[in-house]
Amino acid sequence: MSLTDFTTLDVVALIWFLVCWVGFGQYSKRSARSRQNLIGAMRVYRELWMERMCAREQRQADATILTNLLRNALFFVSTTILILGGLVALLGTTQRVVEVVSRLPFTAPFALWVWEVKVLILIYLFIYAFFKFTWSAWQYNALL
Repeated sequence: MSLTDFTTLDVVALIWFLVCWVGFGQYSKRSARSRQNLIGAMRVYRELWMERMCAREQRQADATILTNLLRNALFFVSTTILILGGLVALLGTTQRVVEVVSRLPFTAPFALWVWEVKVLILIYLFIYAFFKFTWSAWQYNALL
């Protein structure tokens, strides 16, 4: 078990992923402050919609729209749970998965622990996504 088990392509892929993750975060923070963005435009439309909703007697359609928005956020929450279950199961069958993957054409041999590290990184990412989607669903619910 040594760091030399990682190939150059593994290192390049990890660095590229981190650059994209951090870079997009910085880009989105800067662009949110500097110009009109999607969130700001949606805020304007939501305020107009809420003003019109208050003037209407029948609000069933509005409640249906809000329920569907919340349902969409909860769909992503449940999807991340299913993916996490699959990744944990994948982690439990590492030996068999490595045997199957090593038989595929154009694959280089790799160590078991390298595969486990890659799966653990994916598990971390989907746990992060789960909490982000859950927070989004909570915010939708709090606004209702």
